[in-house]
Amino acid sequence: MWGQTDQLGSVTTTSGQRRLDCVIIGHNDIDFSLFADGQKAFGERSAGYSECVTNSVEIEGRRYTYIELLNRLLDHARGGRHTLNTFDVPSLAVAYLVSFLRKRELSAEGVNFFNAEKGRLVELLGQRPLCVAITTTYYVDDEPIREIIAFIRRHDPNTRIIVGGPRVLSLSLSQTDRLRTLVFKSIDADVFVESSQGEATLAKIVEGLKTDANLSAIPNVTLRMEDGRFKRGPRMEESNSLEENVIDWTRFPARLFTPINYMRTARSCPFACEFCNYPALAGEHTYLSISAIERELCVMKEAGVRNVIFIDDTFNVPFPRFKDICRMMIRNRFEFRWVSFFRCSSCDDEALDLMKESGCLGVYLGIESGDEEILRKMRKFANIERYCESIGKMNDRGILSLASMIIGFPGETAESVQRSIDFLNAAKPTFYNVQVYYHDKQAPIEKRREEFSISGSGYSWSHATMDWRTAVSLKEKMLRDVKGPLQLPLYGFSIWTVPYLLENGLSLDLILEFTKFANHVSRAELDGRPVDIHSGIARLINQPGWRQPLADPLTIGNKS
Repeated sequence: MWGQTDQLGSVTTTSGQRRLDCVIIGHNDIDFSLFADGQKAFGERSAGYSECVTNSVEIEGRRYTYIELLNRLLDHARGGRHTLNTFDVPSLAVAYLVSFLRKRELSAEGVNFFNAEKGRLVELLGQRPLCVAITTTYYVDDEPIREIIAFIRRHDPNTRIIVGGPRVLSLSLSQTDRLRTLVFKSIDADVFVESSQGEATLAKIVEGLKTDANLSAIPNVTLRMEDGRFKRGPRMEESNSLEENVIDWTRFPARLFTPINYMRTARSCPFACEFCNYPALAGEHTYLSISAIERELCVMKEAGVRNVIFIDDTFNVPFPRFKDICRMMIRNRFEFRWVSFFRCSSCDDEALDLMKESGCLGVYLGIESGDEEILRKMRKFANIERYCESIGKMNDRGILSLASMIIGFPGETAESVQRSIDFLNAAKPTFYNVQVYYHDKQAPIEKRREEFSISGSGYSWSHATMDWRTAVSLKEKMLRDVKGPLQLPLYGFSIWTVPYLLENGLSLDLILEFTKFANHVSRAELDGRPVDIHSGIARLINQPGWRQPLADPLTIGNKS
């Protein structure tokens, strides 16, 4: 039944109250302007600060993300204070971990979005939970984690704090023992889960805390000891069945649902792009049966979900299964709007027709380059002509597309970047984004370091044909020379944002209009041209539709 909130498996305190076992905390969206200021100090040594600048706008000395600029614009147009933020959408990681623990008779509650739910977290900490677990899905820096931990320590200094997820795994694999220990010490958590999955490890930790067991014996755990040292337990590959651990949405109160929900139907990726370490970290590509997907979507539909964001790394692989998923959604008449990652090389007219009929709003395309030689070096084995054809057919069907591009991969030249620019102008995807190449030492390309004369790592690198500074310059050229496709930034405003904004009462025309405006402001800053931002906002909000109130004051994101 919808609305179940019973504390499964909780223990009883001396006061007679049942004690909460674990609180799961979702994303902490730190102040972007402060983050950019911190990156500025490294502006002469890496492309990190340039990435901040080219994915935001500056107004009166402060950096704004696109979503922050949109909120400011809506404040002017409609009054009040708007706090639209896509992290308001239910966190799949939080929901999955809460469901995983509850299925094992452990009581768990989730805090979806730390920034917006600090009051709820304080209430949960008041129940003196055995532990708090922090997810790290979106973090590339440790400051957001430290901020959450400091908050927890102020309100409940005795609870054990567990940190796991992609950020911890990356630190575990990329750092020496000494550096990893120093970073873990600075983060100040009590337990670190070092696993590409980690949910079973978390359950063992919570069970161990309930029985006062020796946590250091649990595989894939690094434990802070009483003397401040860190003890690393044994390593063991963790493998959890997707089918058996589908989120049990019936254990969540219906009021916590929004019209938008994330969904995972597969784990890992069947491909092995040279720049990406995800398949190696996530393990074998596994996926849910269509019947399991159908059951989960039926529950979402009953709860009032209208938009689904499929987070599979490549939703349309295996290709026959993808078509069957579309047919299943059509047969059930779900009428969802949905978006997903999509691989253009696995596409035909029948699939596109099924996508449209099943409610596809848009897709995220990992294009990466418009130069076939660079694609070959990336081991993507894609065909530029096929890319253009598929995007054109999406345009014909009204399916939005975002082409994701990388500049600076080993072997990149000014000529190959120009071919990427020409590709975008010819293919005409709705949106594109572009990132300066980031050299991940855990990615397969690291093994070809000598072949490409690679030195450095992260955003500070060089290779035989380019260095990061040249890549920054060529990225700026792309932002100037691409005409038609709109640039979407890397921070908090991607194609996943479109259904969120539609649900908050903005039409697609207004979303496109705003993006054009933000692109104009961003390019003007790039060229050193003055922009009267206040006049620009005034002109924009005087266009039809901007002054209309949001659809529902209770809708996610509108806290005016």
